[in-house]
Amino acid sequence: MGDIGFQELLLITFIVCFIAITPYIFYLLELQKTLSAVKPENRKMHPGLVWLLFIPLFSTYWYYKVVTSIADSLAAEFEERHIEVDEQRPGLKMGIALFVIGVIQIFQNVYSKYFAFSGEGTPNVKLRITMFLITFILGITSFVLFIMYWIKIKGYRKLIIEAKNLN
Repeated sequence: MGDIGFQELLLITFIVCFIAITPYIFYLLELQKTLSAVKPENRKMHPGLVWLLFIPLFSTYWYYKVVTSIADSLAAEFEERHIEVDEQRPGLKMGIALFVIGVIQIFQNVYSKYFAFSGEGTPNVKLRITMFLITFILGITSFVLFIMYWIKIKGYRKLIIEAKNLN
């Protein structure tokens, strides 16, 4: 009764993956809705293209493209509607920070897997602790920025919706 079979393990893996990916789906829906709220002539990207962020490796570059396109689209929309915001390219700084941390995480993971912990012998304890702390700090920072960017973009979408309702 204590043994977990292949089917149970597969089900558990599916459930964990589903739980992990669900917030990201809602995040991408928010980005898509924000771009959809912008007038087509002010959009720098088609709203459906945010879903390309699901493509591994390509998504690293594409995230930069999405962040800059959303910032430029929002800037054009706010300028046309005469909406005052605190940024010239709304959300760009936070989005770029999130992108940069993601790129650093990729390099840090590659370094950990292929250089620091590979080869003969075991790496020293200080290196293991350092790599763990770097991973932890980057992960927490990335998560916090992810939530903050999501909230910021949602707020900008609400500004557009309010402006539409006033007209």
